[in-house]
Amino acid sequence: MNGFPLDISKQLLKNLIGNLRPSDKFNVLLFAGASQFLSEQSLPATPENINKAIQVIDYQRGGGGTELLPALKRALAFKGTQAYSRSFVIVTDGYVTVEKEAFDVIRNSLGSANMFAFGIGSSVNRYIIEGMARVGMGEPFVITKPEEGPGKAEKFRKYIQFPVLTRAKADFGNFEVYDVEPPGIPDVLAERPVIIFGKWQGQPKGKIRLTGISGNQEYVKTVDVSQIRPLDVNAALPYLWARHRIALLSDYNNIRRDDGNTKEITRLGLKYNLLTEYTSFVAIDTVVRRKDGKVTTVKQPLPLPEGVSDYAVGQPVMRSAVRRLSKSIRPPAVPGGRGIAMPLIESEMAVPPPEPKEEREKVVSTDETLMKPRIKGLVRDVSDQIKVSENLSEQEVQRLLQRHLKEIEHCFRQTLQKESGRGEAVLKIVIDAAGQVTDIKFISAALKNEDLNTCVIKQVREWKFPVPADGKVASVEYSLIFE
Repeated sequence: MNGFPLDISKQLLKNLIGNLRPSDKFNVLLFAGASQFLSEQSLPATPENINKAIQVIDYQRGGGGTELLPALKRALAFKGTQAYSRSFVIVTDGYVTVEKEAFDVIRNSLGSANMFAFGIGSSVNRYIIEGMARVGMGEPFVITKPEEGPGKAEKFRKYIQFPVLTRAKADFGNFEVYDVEPPGIPDVLAERPVIIFGKWQGQPKGKIRLTGISGNQEYVKTVDVSQIRPLDVNAALPYLWARHRIALLSDYNNIRRDDGNTKEITRLGLKYNLLTEYTSFVAIDTVVRRKDGKVTTVKQPLPLPEGVSDYAVGQPVMRSAVRRLSKSIRPPAVPGGRGIAMPLIESEMAVPPPEPKEEREKVVSTDETLMKPRIKGLVRDVSDQIKVSENLSEQEVQRLLQRHLKEIEHCFRQTLQKESGRGEAVLKIVIDAAGQVTDIKFISAALKNEDLNTCVIKQVREWKFPVPADGKVASVEYSLIFE
């Protein structure tokens, strides 16, 4: 995380931690690149501990290579405190490496911990934030402007302030149920009711027993299924279940495409007449627009969204990742992304049973954790030395180079990982009558490096040049400086 998202994250965490009650306990897990706990055990919310946490958060600097799954596993393995309700607050801009197992971890931990996701930034990856909130049966919190921070922090405090039922469990006994959601029951909060729904088969008989802790007392509620009569007002329940199931499968598909999930989404959409990514209500035009069946594919590179640093995308996938993220279409999890902190805030409301003792990993001091310096490599063009055929527009060709210069810079930075170097080069490109690249070569290069040449040629072959005015072959010569 870098720049505006990092600054807002610091303000948010300081706001949340700084307003804890003295009876609360907290911890902070930083997972920007590596993961380190603030303390080996949860700390009482004393002024001294709060100031220590704020200093550590202020000390953080943005980085890349963030992976959510190891951080989640490490946080959940952290020993909790008896008689406390555990809440995990994940604060990130969403540009993190997220595996489907991360969603599984959140879903399977619903009975022992509450998960909440905060998305930070003007172009936050909402699909990841909303997906984590959905599998955690919670509400996503998104902050896009600095002035929104205090208000969202206050809303969140009120949201988790009053647990009504904790350690909740549902026992269906002889009542045959299946496809029940959610798999575990999170804490029922005054501001967050929890709906349990699923399917049943066989005879509607048996008892459903709900247990939990309400305040300092045990709560038990038994429902005799045989005494319940179907009502017309509940006709929408099948659609409620189907919509939830489709949303869940879609969240998993956003992380990694799976043919099984796609088929199941399609099947549910057709069976329940619901609009999904793969099923829709179609209006058919009777006029055939392209009788030859041929279509034209245009690859349109775009800049990163406002407020997003280059750290948002990893080096190996820079070209494709930048294009996908800037289009704002269901962004995938991007390797080399960013994160900042996962505070573990515990409020004294519930009475969970003592947990077994587990060996904890040795905690690395945050003060001793230093980020490795990123490799620098800049490429700039000498615009007054560009040579363009008369049948091409020099301005359009120059603009095209500016759009793609980062790709050449990416190749140069990869080269610098193996060996240092700098110099000038002249790149000649031959374009056919359709604007496609047919030949590329360095006709003059002070910087001799086969890996750099191969990478640049591979990138340039994908460029789409303006169509020559006379419909003939054209050429371009770019003068580049590698620093």
